[in-house]
Amino acid sequence: MQMILIWAVAVVVPMNLSLQLALRKGKHIPLLTEYLIRMLDIALITFLVVATGNVASPFYIMYILLITMGGFSLNQKRVIYDFAISAVFYIIVMIAFNFSSYLVAIHKVTYEEMASILFVRVSFMALTAWMTHTYAGIVKKREEELAHSNNENVKLYQNVLDLNRNLEQRIALATKEIAERSKENEQLYIQHSRLFIDVTKLLSLAVEARDPFIRGHAERMTKYAQAVWEEMVINFGLKDSPETQRVLFMACMMQNIGRIAVPDTILKKNGPLTPAEWAEVKKHPVIGAHIIKQIDELKEVAEAVLHHREQFDGTGYPQALRGEQIPLVARIIAVVDAFDAMIHDRPFRPRKENIEAISEIKRGSNTQFDPTIVQAFINAYEKEKIVDL
Repeated sequence: MQMILIWAVAVVVPMNLSLQLALRKGKHIPLLTEYLIRMLDIALITFLVVATGNVASPFYIMYILLITMGGFSLNQKRVIYDFAISAVFYIIVMIAFNFSSYLVAIHKVTYEEMASILFVRVSFMALTAWMTHTYAGIVKKREEELAHSNNENVKLYQNVLDLNRNLEQRIALATKEIAERSKENEQLYIQHSRLFIDVTKLLSLAVEARDPFIRGHAERMTKYAQAVWEEMVINFGLKDSPETQRVLFMACMMQNIGRIAVPDTILKKNGPLTPAEWAEVKKHPVIGAHIIKQIDELKEVAEAVLHHREQFDGTGYPQALRGEQIPLVARIIAVVDAFDAMIHDRPFRPRKENIEAISEIKRGSNTQFDPTIVQAFINAYEKEKIVDL
């Protein structure tokens, strides 16, 4: 019995002292913790009263009530509840004690065993209640933090949605504006291209007006060159390029523009040209290229015009380029220009038949002309894409 009392006091007294110390330091003590400690006090004192004296003595009852309430519970707001709870718990303890006495009387259990069981159970219940309350507080705090976090996340999500909507609207407006500007730019490009083409045609007509023997020559060359280009794309692996096609078209139209500087006496001479006259004629690619390159957008056209009299074996002019050193457009022009010139009258010779001109083109393959372009030209001719206009 004495050991039980010693252990009971050793547990309950430090709990009361810790509670008093915490209150003096101004710390907040949960109400549930106070009541748990009070219940342990009631259980201990009740056991002491029963073990040492008359349990029905009013002195002991008042002693129990005063001790169990403690100084920390004596505030006006909780006095009534403290007295009521202490009295009820005291009655419960008395009933439990009488029942325990009955069990002892019929030799079911001893007082020491009963006291140990009750103390352990009450202590365990108190500890469980305290832990539950503490955990519930932590859980509640976490729930509040989570709820706050969720609210913040909802606000953030709403802000993101609003931002996305604004971005979508701005992107839609920007896309619409870009589409409109692209359409405007496309129209400007088309107008710009048409202007270049019209200027090119005017220059070509101006050159042809001086020499009736080459009238229509530029227009026919563009048709032949287009047929050769298509054949090379389909059967010779040439990568189709609208920009290169545009250069090819304009170079065909402007390849004779340098003839403006050649005197009429040479252009219209009936008979072979002298070396000096031939030297003047050979200047026309350089003169034409110089005129054309004054326009920045026509640099490639000027390059093709400059080299359209080069030969594949390097014996041409003005720079004696050979093979693929000669620009592709210039190599195409060399073939179609030679063919059209052969099948039309010139002051110094009559026209040749198409078959004869084709034979001449074949003989010039790999010497005067690029053999690949010659084959593409022949294929186009056999498919009746090369027709005399």
